[in-house]
Amino acid sequence: MKRRHYLVRKGYQGRFIFTFLCMALIGALASIYLFDWLASKKIAALLFSMRLPAGRSGRLLLDEMLVACGVSCVIIFLGTILAVYLQTKRAKGPITRIAKEALNMADGDLTTPVSLRRGDEFQEVVPPMNRLKSWLRARFVAATTIANGLEGILAKGGPSPIAQEELEQLLNEVKRELEYINRGREN
Repeated sequence: MKRRHYLVRKGYQGRFIFTFLCMALIGALASIYLFDWLASKKIAALLFSMRLPAGRSGRLLLDEMLVACGVSCVIIFLGTILAVYLQTKRAKGPITRIAKEALNMADGDLTTPVSLRRGDEFQEVVPPMNRLKSWLRARFVAATTIANGLEGILAKGGPSPIAQEELEQLLNEVKRELEYINRGREN
């Protein structure tokens, strides 16, 4: 199976991974310090009471460990949610702008270049979209020139009636295509 190549820069992915790793580290450190604090409180209370609870010694600090792990999981979960939110917010603007430009192209705007702000994600998409707009604009101009030339031939009386009929059919087809391409400019 061929690997797909998505237009996401490694820097964008790296920032997300770095943020996630920072949240995991903060959660782990919080877990360690919370466990240390809870365990020292429990051990100090046991030393002053001079009485160990009944049961296995391995379960002596189990509750403190579970609380510390739970807090760690909550911190990591909330941190991951925050990282995803921030990365999504950072990517939403450029994606919305690119989608708007694609809709503008579909509506017939082939003159306004696509642009994103400096530092926005997905800058790699802009040159191909602008190239596509230029290519479509050039095809539109070429088709318009052909249609005008055909119209000029027909206006002069042109060749035989049969050839003239064929030219009129071709001209109508070209005009239909041009109207289809240009439909958004008139609206």
